[in-house]
Amino acid sequence: MPKHIRLHRFFLATTFAAIWLAIGAMGAAAEPSSDWVRAEYGQVRLIAASEGLNDNGQVIIGVQMRLFKGWKTYWRTPGETGIPASFDWSGSQNVANADLRWPAPTRFDEYGSQAFGYKTEVIFPVTIQAQDKGGPVMVALDLQFGVCRDICMPVEAQLTMPVNQTSTTETPHARHIARFERKVPLSSADSPIQIERARYDSKSERVIVDLSGPDKMIAPDVVLELPAGFAQQAPTVKLEGDHATVEIPVLIDPSEGGLVGRAISIVAWDKGRRAVEKLVTIAP
Repeated sequence: MPKHIRLHRFFLATTFAAIWLAIGAMGAAAEPSSDWVRAEYGQVRLIAASEGLNDNGQVIIGVQMRLFKGWKTYWRTPGETGIPASFDWSGSQNVANADLRWPAPTRFDEYGSQAFGYKTEVIFPVTIQAQDKGGPVMVALDLQFGVCRDICMPVEAQLTMPVNQTSTTETPHARHIARFERKVPLSSADSPIQIERARYDSKSERVIVDLSGPDKMIAPDVVLELPAGFAQQAPTVKLEGDHATVEIPVLIDPSEGGLVGRAISIVAWDKGRRAVEKLVTIAP
């Protein structure tokens, strides 16, 4: 082969290689994330919705968990058997605040006990606020959480992700974070589903929650964020048009006192509708 042809092919090969490296670098810059931490339960990492901070020094990120078949992790109020996740951001640099939101959970039956959490995948949306919006940000998370298959066990992961100083360009992760943001319960003022009231029936030992919706309710569910010493069982639901009555048997430790007069957080949802969360004082 003539020397000039070999040189020409070498030039083309190196040029294409340089182009692909540049494209790869652009893709990495456009998709900021931490490395995956992998284990037998699945994997977890940090992802960012934009390439950097906005003008207010904020960036939306997500704590992304992908779970293998048969594994699950837990909500902030996990039930009798689960372990809630703990998020420690203290190792971060130039981070004033990390506002984490919890998507509404799924109900699990674990050997007759009720637990609440997530299967397959969950992304916890987090708003990161920089201390100095003109300085570099390093997000560092010490994540401790529980996973369960045949048995439940605590696990831990350390995750770090740098954030550019200024860039509001969305990444491909943005739509995935937004998908789970839409699962975060609304406040009562913003929700089409309303928690009308909650009362405790001492005869049946049940908390009775009355719900209303904008139209016919289909399959509503309710989770009570009970204090220590209380446990909830599977609810029964009575439907009547755009209203529903959800009755939740509650096991009470007598040493903890009763529920009447206590203010507890209640999360409710219906099939195809976003969850609502409301702090309710339990009536007699």
